[in-house]
Amino acid sequence: MPVGCTLNDIEHFKNHAPKILHALEKMKQYSPIGKQLYDWAKENHIYFTEKEMSDSLGMGGQDVICNSKNSATTNISIIAHELMHVIQYHHNSNIFCGNDSDYRSFIIRGNGLEAGAVTCEFRVLYEMKLNGYPKAWDIFMKNEGRFRLPNGKLIRARDKYKQIADHFELAFKNSIKSGLTTDEAMQNACNVTHEVYNSSQALMDVYNSIYLKSFLNQVTVIQAKNSTITIDDIRDMVKIGEDGYLIDEVKMKLDDDALFGNNNLMRQAFEYIEVAKLEELLGKKNCLVIRKMEKIKKDNNPYIGINLTDISFHLCRNKDKNILEIMNDMVGIKIPKQLSLDFFAAASPKNKKQQRKWERKQKFKAQKQNAKPSQNRFIP
Repeated sequence: MPVGCTLNDIEHFKNHAPKILHALEKMKQYSPIGKQLYDWAKENHIYFTEKEMSDSLGMGGQDVICNSKNSATTNISIIAHELMHVIQYHHNSNIFCGNDSDYRSFIIRGNGLEAGAVTCEFRVLYEMKLNGYPKAWDIFMKNEGRFRLPNGKLIRARDKYKQIADHFELAFKNSIKSGLTTDEAMQNACNVTHEVYNSSQALMDVYNSIYLKSFLNQVTVIQAKNSTITIDDIRDMVKIGEDGYLIDEVKMKLDDDALFGNNNLMRQAFEYIEVAKLEELLGKKNCLVIRKMEKIKKDNNPYIGINLTDISFHLCRNKDKNILEIMNDMVGIKIPKQLSLDFFAAASPKNKKQQRKWERKQKFKAQKQNAKPSQNRFIP
């Protein structure tokens, strides 16, 4: 059984989670923010645990869990990220847990928490690089943190964050070139990271699928007129220390375009699940339920009538599909498979080039296929 360790008992830590302890000590030695995280964890008796995990490199909430298969150096990245989640939890557990909120607040909360944790992670890794320990940053950028799913599929776990890290490094280098100090350049890099975190369709779709599943499984839901999460709440998610913040200003947008991009089906899926949960809670004849149901009917919401328990059932039986794919299958919506792009494909010339190359290849294959005689044609 995994054993929890704290920085208040180093000998116990050495015996039960040496890779985590090694990561924490390196963070403390080479990163000012890493030292802040270390000292805070010690002061608050935060538990760290090594545990074999089938689908994650780590988790953070009340404490930190790292996959026992992680290397000590990979754990530096994971701990910097997950320990920021622990700080967020201890700062405001109600905001962190996200219970009893409307779906827009649910998404905004998730985006804010992740953007804060990623910003913290990159700052720690890059400070370590600047102070003589580049290994953690280099391993992250080479994407050596990986694991296998139960079905045997190899996942490059942190690949989805690499483009964000590119933005961080570019912002830092450009700031230095413009004559700013190292501290000022680091602050600019953090500002850029937080701002661009949720600026691509691919990122929205991946995380909204996660949020949608969590929202379905939430016990209760309360529909607010406006989002119950504010800019100040999001800023609190990057608070570190008594009065320090990882960024200067929150520039995250909170409208539907910022939350869903062009994925209208994702928005409709969230809206239907919210109305269906309200109906379970308040009854079909409730005025709020009637008003919300009329609204989604006018929007031609395709998911009206799906049983929420059936969604959960199909999710359990189809581990290789996300919740939106399950809901689309249930109502007969066919979405063609497209090239899986990195999160910042829209902003990356390299990825645009890859996209055009892929499109030309698909067009050529289609032309070649059309030129062949049909195998089903009747030949007398």
